[in-house]
Amino acid sequence: MVSAAAPPPILGDPIDPPAKSVPPVAERLDRWAIGGIAYRAARRYSYANVGLLAAGTAYYLFLAMLSLLAFTYGVIAIVGADELATRLTDAISDALPTLVGSQGIDPDQLRATGQTVGVVGLTVLLWSSLGAVTGAAKSMHLIYGAPPDPRNLIRGRTRHLLVLLGVTPLLLVSFSSAALASTLVGPLLDAAGLHSGWIRGVLASGGLVLGYAVDVLVLWILLGNLGGIRPRRKPRLFAALSGAACALVVKQLLTVIVAWSLAKPQYGAFAAPLAVLLVLSLMSTVLYGAAALAGAISDQDVPLEQLQAGREGATPP
Repeated sequence: MVSAAAPPPILGDPIDPPAKSVPPVAERLDRWAIGGIAYRAARRYSYANVGLLAAGTAYYLFLAMLSLLAFTYGVIAIVGADELATRLTDAISDALPTLVGSQGIDPDQLRATGQTVGVVGLTVLLWSSLGAVTGAAKSMHLIYGAPPDPRNLIRGRTRHLLVLLGVTPLLLVSFSSAALASTLVGPLLDAAGLHSGWIRGVLASGGLVLGYAVDVLVLWILLGNLGGIRPRRKPRLFAALSGAACALVVKQLLTVIVAWSLAKPQYGAFAAPLAVLLVLSLMSTVLYGAAALAGAISDQDVPLEQLQAGREGATPP
């Protein structure tokens, strides 16, 4: 017996009004390719309650981030790579201001935690951080209309661990791409005596392009490996390109979001964590929005009546 994407309705008397037919506005939108895709994406977005999914994923991402930080700093402390710890702190400060450093978590405390828990504890921390990837995978299964992952706990978590280890360095590069470009190319420009403003502008633009390219790669990986169904190349690529553009906007607003949170005295010590949670929630929304878009492009040729019938049966197409 094959597992369904969603359970059938329970036995009982319906108390909600009957399902509505396809709205006229949807039929008008469906006359154009872009309008039909937009309606289908919005339908998947609302069907999966992406707002709730993004909020839950942000919670797990926050916990996973703390676990990964303790794990990373603990490994660095064990091998005695103090210079690497300094570079990591600078990179994280560029990626998520106020998370680690003078206004956030003390790096020395993270290193002390890693040394205290030992190798077994570090392994547990890394394993616990998989909750974010697992939550994202379940959410994308729902958006894609895929049945639950049939893999057992060990195989499923191992697969998610590989995704986590592959994506985490890319995300760090993505968030700190502007500073990374300046660090790599800046000394060369100084040595060549090039200090003009337009060159610095080109360098900043190069950082944005680098961040965008890395975001496209991250979304390409996640869209094709977490949803239980791998979209075809065109929908997957277009969704990755569109989602990366939205992620770029969120990253540009990062400084504004952090400054706004820190400027609220009523938040007190919670200002920095709230800012980080808001950013993580926005990035989760971008991922799930891109997944909804990939699904919409994939079923753009499916008649609206068939989509509506699928919704009435509590199983998305």
